[in-house]
Amino acid sequence: MSYTNGEITIELKDKNNHFPELEVSHEKLMHLIVVSSDLKEYHHLHPEDQHEGGYSRSLI
Repeated sequence: MSYTNGEITIELKDKNNHFPELEVSHEKLMHLIVVSSDLKEYHHLHPEDQHEGGYSRSLI
């Protein structure tokens, strides 16, 4: 996972360096929950599929 210029990018690979096949859950392939260290703020995001194993979401 990386964060650059307001965009979070997630690359998924298994231990054999293959891209896992995700199943849709609650109408989305991925749910990302980001919580502040004091637990006062949280964001429920849905990164979009960019390519095999790659997902991204703008945070701006």
